[in-house]
Amino acid sequence: MFLKTKSKFLLNSTRKYFSSNWLSLINLTEDQNALRDMVEKFGKSEIAPIAKQIDKDDHFPREIFNKLGELGLLGMTIPGQYGGSDLGYFEHCLVLEEISRYSASTINEIMSIPMKQY
Repeated sequence: MFLKTKSKFLLNSTRKYFSSNWLSLINLTEDQNALRDMVEKFGKSEIAPIAKQIDKDDHFPREIFNKLGELGLLGMTIPGQYGGSDLGYFEHCLVLEEISRYSASTINEIMSIPMKQY
């Protein structure tokens, strides 16, 4: 019991430290902050409630995938002229980090999209 409690404390302490402090090292633009906030809301409302089920079933729900696409989060680094969101890799990393707070499995799906296409 002690180890489980201590591990949980360390995990929460580490998460709190890194999630709040690394952003203080850089200045996000207004658009980057808005993107991060949007993904945070999405993660809390759509991914967090089913994260355990995603891991348990080893199955990623298609409806979440579709919603990520509607938000423009699947083609972030693809130029707008080709149907992408025309964002950079930094924004891509912001989104991946924010989603990973709720489900690391979801990150695997987003990262493997280009590989699945071919």
